[in-house]
Amino acid sequence: MIPAEHDLYCYRGQTYSQGFRLERNKQPIDLTGVAVKSHIRPAENSGTLTAEFTAVVSGPEGRITLNLTAEQTAALTPGVYEWDLQATDNATVKYWVRGKFVVEGRVTV
Repeated sequence: MIPAEHDLYCYRGQTYSQGFRLERNKQPIDLTGVAVKSHIRPAENSGTLTAEFTAVVSGPEGRITLNLTAEQTAALTPGVYEWDLQATDNATVKYWVRGKFVVEGRVTV
């Protein structure tokens, strides 16, 4: 399975939240008991962790919300990074979504 491509955009210094609903045949995928993690890195396969999302999972509804605090986004240098979303269920690892994570600079401090 190849992950879906979805680029994310963030304004530096703001609280960030992005929701997803995972489906198969237009029905939600039950994520009950699934462990989810999502990282931002400077490049694919990089050993440097730029930031880690806090993932909130709503099991039977197939919903995942990825969150970063304002402090986390303030620490990011404007630019283009890579991100993906990994789900692990009973030792089965799947990557559902991946893409660019674009950080824009801010004006008001």
